[in-house]
Amino acid sequence: MSGLPQVQGTGHGATLWGLLMFPQPLPARTGDQEKIVWRISGSGLLRQMVAIGPDGRRHRLAWGPAFHTGSNWDKPGQEWGAGYVFTVPGCWDLRAIRGKAIADVWLRVVAR
Repeated sequence: MSGLPQVQGTGHGATLWGLLMFPQPLPARTGDQEKIVWRISGSGLLRQMVAIGPDGRRHRLAWGPAFHTGSNWDKPGQEWGAGYVFTVPGCWDLRAIRGKAIADVWLRVVAR
């Protein structure tokens, strides 16, 4: 898929893949708006997407999740896009909850 970096999450009852569409090379940086296209398997509504900072605090998305109706990305599940603005450097937990399933991707964020 066009050489964009991908991350695979861990989950209970679902698989989670992220396609990192950042405006700069990896890693993610504080203060930048970072776009991630997500694929999550399972059933039921996508109930929540949240970013959990290194201190354990929950942060809202900058935008989304926005359901995508079509794609050529070859990962399982349905697809959504979401925007994030990370406020501090460290290891962030990007969590998705669909139906009764929970899945997480851990992402390193550095200072700008």
